[in-house]
Amino acid sequence: MTHTMNPEHTGHERFISYAATLRERFASGVLSELQRLQQWVVWRAEVDREGKQKKVPYNPASRRARASVKVPYSWGTLDQSLQALATGNYTRLVRK
Repeated sequence: MTHTMNPEHTGHERFISYAATLRERFASGVLSELQRLQQWVVWRAEVDREGKQKKVPYNPASRRARASVKVPYSWGTLDQSLQALATGNYTRLVRK
């Protein structure tokens, strides 16, 4: 299943659509063995002090809290990550 983004959609609509597509994929069994793990985060691109673009991970259960690979309580569930992604505030989700 390929997800194509309609260029007429706003950024927020694109992420709602993208999150819905991911939900369908996960419902069909994609990564089924990993879905139940509470090891998911969302990320978004941000520019650091030197002007370089970085992928910054965020806790999907908390709007502004960053996630860390070393801090398991900063991770969330797949459902929390999909909900956060659908807000349009994040670019992707990933399992830590």
